[in-house]
Formats: sequence, C-alpha cells, structure tokens
Amino acid sequence: MNQTTHQAQQPDVDALWQCAQHQGTDAALQLAQAQLATHGRHPALLQPVGQLLLMAGRDAEALPWLEAACAARPDDLDAWNQRALVLSHLHRHTDAHTAYQELLRLAPTLHSVFVNIGSNLNHARRFQEAETWLRKGLALAPDAPELKANLVAALVQQGKIGEAAALINALEKIGYQPVELLEAKATLLQRMGRYVDAERLVRQVLVHVPQHVGLLRLLANVVGYLGRPDEQLALYEQVLTLAPEQTEVRSSLLFLLNYAAHSDGPSLLAQATQYGEQLRVQFKQRGHRAYSTWHCEAQPARLRVGLVSGDLRNHPVGYFLDDVIPAMAASGIELFAYANQIREDELTQRMKPHFSAWCDIAALDDEQAARRIHDDGIHILVDLSGHSDQHRLPLFTWKAAPVQASWLGYLGTTGLQEIDWVISDRYMAPEHAASDLVEKIWRMPDSYVHLSRPANAVALTGAPSATLGHVTFGNFNNPAKMTDVVVALWARVLHAVPGSRLFMKNPQFQEPAVIQHTLARYAAYGIGAERLILEGPSPRADLLAAYNRVDIALDPFPYTGGTTSLEALYMSVPVLSLRGGRFMSRMADTLLMNAGLSDWIADDADHFVQLAVSHAADRATLGRLRAGELREQVLASALMDTTRFARDVEQTFRDIWAQWVEKHIP
Repeated sequence: MNQTTHQAQQPDVDALWQCAQHQGTDAALQLAQAQLATHGRHPALLQPVGQLLLMAGRDAEALPWLEAACAARPDDLDAWNQRALVLSHLHRHTDAHTAYQELLRLAPTLHSVFVNIGSNLNHARRFQEAETWLRKGLALAPDAPELKANLVAALVQQGKIGEAAALINALEKIGYQPVELLEAKATLLQRMGRYVDAERLVRQVLVHVPQHVGLLRLLANVVGYLGRPDEQLALYEQVLTLAPEQTEVRSSLLFLLNYAAHSDGPSLLAQATQYGEQLRVQFKQRGHRAYSTWHCEAQPARLRVGLVSGDLRNHPVGYFLDDVIPAMAASGIELFAYANQIREDELTQRMKPHFSAWCDIAALDDEQAARRIHDDGIHILVDLSGHSDQHRLPLFTWKAAPVQASWLGYLGTTGLQEIDWVISDRYMAPEHAASDLVEKIWRMPDSYVHLSRPANAVALTGAPSATLGHVTFGNFNNPAKMTDVVVALWARVLHAVPGSRLFMKNPQFQEPAVIQHTLARYAAYGIGAERLILEGPSPRADLLAAYNRVDIALDPFPYTGGTTSLEALYMSVPVLSLRGGRFMSRMADTLLMNAGLSDWIADDADHFVQLAVSHAADRATLGRLRAGELREQVLASALMDTTRFARDVEQTFRDIWAQWVEKHIP
C-alpha cells in the first residue's frame, strides 16, 4: 500500500474543524456522520465527534464517544479533558473528578486542569475541596486569573468574605472580568446584605448574557430579599423555561410558591408531583435502579435512623434538634447523620458525638451517598430539608432504606413517591390534609416540632406596654412572607389599636432599599413611618432579647412562622395567627394549641383584627403572659419538654418501622 492510498483511508479531521468554524457545529456533525459512514468508528474520529457533540450541548450523546476515545488513545489529553467536562455537565461530579485525576497523571503541571477541577468541585458544592485544588494550581501558576476567579467562587460560598473581596479587587485591576467572576462578586454582595448593589451588577451583566441561568437565579434571589416576590417568581419561571431539565430550579420555584398568596394546596401538589416525576425520569435515563433489598434486621436491638440534612448547625433545624439528638441517642434509637452542609459551627460540634456515625455527603454524589446509607443498614431514612436550601431529595429516589420520611425542615409535600411519610401532628395535619400530599401522613401525638432551649437563658422583662403606654406588635419573619394581603391586614390592626407600633426585625432590614420599600407599602394604607420600627440582624441571644420589646407577635400567612413563632413563645410573647387552608398554613395551630393559646387563632381577617383589639386591651392577661406565665406553659409542653418530645419521636419511629415489618415480612 503506497502512502497516498493510506492517507485516502484516513478520516479528514481537519475538514471537520474547518466546517465547524465556517458553517457551524450542526454542519460539522453532518460531515462527521459522512466520515463515519466511510471509515467506521475510526480512532481518529472518536474524540472529534465527542467534542462536536459537547459543543452542541448534547452531553449525554458525547459521553460514549469520549469514553471510547480515552480507551483507544489513553494519552489523549483533549479526550480526557472533554470527558471530564461532559461528566461535570451531567452532574456526575465524582466521576468527573476521577477523570481529571487521570488527566493530571498525563499533565501534572497543566494549570488549566486545576481550573477545571475547581470548577467541577464548585458545581458539586464541594467548596473546601475546590479551594484546596485551586490553591495547588496557584502554587504552579500563581498569576493565573482563571484559578483565582474559581477560588473566589469557592471562598464566597464558604463565607470567606475578606479574601474573596481582595481577590476580586486584584482581578478587576488587571481587567479580568469574566461572567463567572462577576456572578461570584454579585453573590458576595448578596451575602454582605448589599442587595441593591448585587441587583445592579447582575442586571449590567445580563445585558450581555440575557439567558445566563446562574445570573437569572441569582437575580431572582436578590429581588426576593428586596421584597419583590412577584418578580422573583417570574424570574424563576423564566429560568425553568430556559433550563427545564434542571430539577433544582423547579425545587426552588416550588419553595417560593409557598410564599405566594395565590398558591393553594392543589397547585402546590401539582408542581411537587411534576418535580418527583422529573426526578424519576432522569433516574431511569441514567440507567439507575433503586434498591429493593436492604441490610437491616426486622427486629433490631436498636433501630437505625438516618438523618439527611444540610442544616445540622445554627439554623432552625439545628435549633429544633440541639437538645433532642442527645436525648434520642440515649434511647433505643441509633442515629446516623448524613450531613450535606458546607460549613460546621459550635452547634454541629455539640451534636456530632451523639450520632453513631457522621458522614459528610456533600462530597458524595447521590449514588455514592445511597450506597453508604444502604451499607449502614438504615431502617428509616429521614429528609430534614424538603425543598429548602442544601436539600438532597434526589438521593431518596435510590430508596437506600426500606422506609423513607420527611420531617421538620419543610411544610409541605416533597412530591416524591419514594418518600413514604410526612411526619406531622394532629393539629397541622387534620384528616383532609392528606389531599395536599404525595406522601402518607404520620401524626405525632402532640407536636411534630420542638425548640431546644438556648444555651444561655434570656431573661424576661415583662410587657413593654406597661411602661410605654402603647402596645407594640412584632414580627421577626422573613419579609418575603409579608405579602400584600398581610400588609393590608396588619395595617388594619394598627388602625384598630390606636397608638400601637409594629416592630419588624430581620437581616433584610439592614438594606436601606428594603426599609424604604416597606415604609412605602404601609404608607399606602395610611400607616406612617413613626408607627414602624425596622431593625436589621443581631446575634441570636440579642435577637431573643429583642422580643422583650414586643407585646404581641403577628404571624404572617399563608407561609406562617416556625422558628420565629417558637422563639416568641419561649420569650413569653403570645402569637396571633390566622388559620389557613394549606398544609403549611397550619403550623401555628400546632404551636398555639400546644402552648395553651387556642384563643389566639383567628378564623378570618375580621376575626384577626377583633382578636388583636381584644387581646391588646386585656392588659391584665397580657401582663401575666408576658411576665413568664406563657414561657412556663411552653416549657411544660411538647414544644420544649425535651424528654417528652424525644420519647414521642422514638415511639413514632418504632411504630413506623413496626408497620413496615407487619406489611412486608411474613
């Protein structure tokens, strides 16, 4: 065979790249098909076809071509790099990391590999690992701006604000401002409470990349902090249109819909069901199969319960469980933590010793985490997040434990058929509540939620109205819960109780724009700024002490207060609430019925105003409650009696397991 004949039998790879450059990726893929028809799966075509599919956004199709290219030419740097990129795009971040390790074996000093490793780990929310690898890269290439930009993203997510800001300033001075860096800068501004600056920056960047999903999600979050919930929902719906395959976007939208006054049980159920179905479809498309057998005893000496959460820290879920975990660990329940959190704190450190095992699953993908849970022989796996931040709901599609439940962290349905139970109680979940949920309801005897006692008790100072001469209403909830209907009703209360004030405290009120927006909303109903007290964030002890300046707390709706209402009750502040029709609108029923305040639940808006007037006028009863009578009632109830609540939780898990055994084991 002469050389000319040999060359004629080789694929013309250069022609593919020329075609892609001048006619576009689709035309190049058509040419590739023609060459494949002539040459078959020639080794020289494997990587180019995979790269073209990657360029076309067809990641799932690109992967087998790039895997074949790596097998055929194991020293091909491009094939390994593109294979890792595709795996990262497909959210197979652990497999992508493994591919990058192979690439490092081939090119140990190539700093672009460290850039991609950091990016992949950032997308996997493994920010500490990302920081470590990016610093390794900077040791090799200390001036590489791409490494520094990815490091900024990792630092911001870990709350390392000072170093992140310094790096941003340094990169801006040399004129390096890619979209990813600007996105990280806007995230930094948001975390610093500079919401107006964050919005301004994001909108400036979106002029150039109007369909950037990450920036649109960030903008949605920022306008939410600025008190514009309708705009926030519209932005998330836009993102979902652009990226319908991103289940985390639908999850965020579902969480936000809980705040919307127009949402109802059926509409929330429909959205959640769609989310669960999308998870199942993607699970099957990836070739996964759920577990159907498990390594756990039917009659164990100690029942193994796994808790999946990103909030075992200073967070409402952490405050709920701080006292309960040690009490349960001393019982017949063996607790396993599957922690998805980015940061740990002193509350985390208090909890850790009371778990039989603590596994950081933030560094694991769903398959790896499910395998670990399955190997641990867990009887009941419990989601503590629902659709809140840092959840791991896709993990539950693996059915790593025979029984799965959702508890504490979310007031609604997850939408997953694979989750058997929502753990609630008889007040929050009356019989008709079942129609709002995909899951079945398991009702605890009194309260499904419990507030741990603060490490340092906060003293009570009595009703402020006794010295000020006027009643102070209060609300320390997220302003996003204060819909237009809420503002209108609370304005009615202020008009009906002459001289009264409304004290609102939340981190968002450190932003002047949020303050002005709030003042304007109340002014529209004739409430002057002199009747409103708006304060920003405080350490938790100071936050609790601020309740000493409140006579009566007002509960928002339809998304009622949880931790804030519990903290108010602990501080002996009665909470006035409007009973709602949705599942998540009845949390106040649980709290107030257990606290002995059944006469503080209004049936409708007019009744709410009537109760506000009558309770504000009854200074004798208000004085007794505020002097400590209410705190004593709460401490003696399931809301804060840790021994009683832990016993109820243990019995709940035992009964759930016994029912499963009776049904599934002859």
